[in-house]
Amino acid sequence: MTCSVAAQQRMSWDEAYRRADEIIARLTIDEKLEMTHGYRNFFFNGVPEKGVPYVFLSDAAQGVRLNRDLRGSGLVEQLDKSTAFPAPIMLSATFNPSLAYEYARAVGEECQANNVKVLLGPGLNIYRNSQCGRNYEYFGEDPWLTSRMTENYVAGIQSTGTAACLKHFLGNSTEFYRRRSNSVIDERAVHEIYMPGFKAGIDAGVATVMTAYNQLNGEWCGQSEHVIKELLRGELGFRGGVVSDWSSTYDWEKIIRSGQNIDMGGTPKFYIEKVARDLYAEGKVSEREIEAMIRPIVATCVAFGLYEDRKFEGSLDEMFARHADVAYTVASEGAVLLKNDGVLPIDANNRLKVLLTGRFATE
Repeated sequence: MTCSVAAQQRMSWDEAYRRADEIIARLTIDEKLEMTHGYRNFFFNGVPEKGVPYVFLSDAAQGVRLNRDLRGSGLVEQLDKSTAFPAPIMLSATFNPSLAYEYARAVGEECQANNVKVLLGPGLNIYRNSQCGRNYEYFGEDPWLTSRMTENYVAGIQSTGTAACLKHFLGNSTEFYRRRSNSVIDERAVHEIYMPGFKAGIDAGVATVMTAYNQLNGEWCGQSEHVIKELLRGELGFRGGVVSDWSSTYDWEKIIRSGQNIDMGGTPKFYIEKVARDLYAEGKVSEREIEAMIRPIVATCVAFGLYEDRKFEGSLDEMFARHADVAYTVASEGAVLLKNDGVLPIDANNRLKVLLTGRFATE
């Protein structure tokens, strides 16, 4: 199964950018500068009094991460639980693209129930380093399988009205000293191994892409014109919003000119604003460059209806029951039995006892 139809995009990119220009024209220079960075770690910044609400994001690997830090903040309401799905590497082990769609649709429904507008996933970096601490949340080492899983995952998530975010572009193959690592990759490997999954997600209509922590051939991905403008925008034709990984950028002149659209997380808001304002005041960056930076993220929010206030409709009990079934199916199809000495299938008459323990064990 392949998926080539754009998922849940409400209008053409040309129309979305036209409307984004109208919104940006209403903003002051200070408001435009604020839009270049995130708000409270997990929001795209906004100017609510001018019709630009904050947009809530959530991490994802095996389901929706509930952000307890926002409890009582008045910014967003969340449920008390989310489904713990099998890891994406197990989803990939099913070799079942249709199941990837169902898995992602279930995660997208829980995003809707938790007021999450953008799911920061799927992760699809290629399994090249066996010691990479996030291999479990990727789709394995094969570019073709990764592509098929990615395109169906994107379609599943976005069928619910939740925007997906492909990550981490590009060559993020280690978590050890990830803010120091330099992925040295030749051009053929970049195009044949590392980029196909991202191309598949973009062709499936993904809303956003997140840049990586690492350097690619000597330049930090989140502030690299080669990575964003040449590879992502130019070769892959991506027109949606580009999001930095949290605290992965260092040079604001490069960030603004690289094609990056919003710098997320970590760096104190006052510092970002001061640096950006100083650059603007000194004439090192222009207002037009700042507008060009934020324009794609505003257009993405318009195109995918992320500025709209939508409420989850339906029974939560029924939703969680369906999602538990999807999780069970993924676990069943993704499990691989390497050797069976006659133990399986378990015979109810042979008095074999199985111990099931742990915090989440149920009868």
